[in-house]
Amino acid sequence: MMIRLSIQNTKVAPTVFHAYTSQGVEQEKAKGPALQNLDIVEKQLTGKKFFSGETFGFLDLAFGWIANYLGIFEETGGIKLLDRERFPLILEWKENFSDIPEIKENWPDREKLITKFRLMREYYISMTAAKFTIS
Repeated sequence: MMIRLSIQNTKVAPTVFHAYTSQGVEQEKAKGPALQNLDIVEKQLTGKKFFSGETFGFLDLAFGWIANYLGIFEETGGIKLLDRERFPLILEWKENFSDIPEIKENWPDREKLITKFRLMREYYISMTAAKFTIS
């Protein structure tokens, strides 16, 4: 189970990133695969505080980007992926993960991340637009 879920993380991140770096109709289309992959993650948290049960483990670190970066992607990308109705377990896990002292004390500065990811998204969108104008 741990290996399967770890492999799933390699599918979640690219689909979320694609939705984040898209806009308009393309972004709406890209949300589908991202949400489907997040559904799989949600199911793995059924009855658990962390991916391995009641204790923090390797998979929590592997999926830790969801706890910090996904909210920033949503804010800077104008996209909503994690709603409380569809993903209550991920959101609860996110709070549990964020409350771990070693995690909480080492989060990068949120405002710097917002600035960085806003610029990064603009770059990806401009590169996509350039591909279509050059072709």
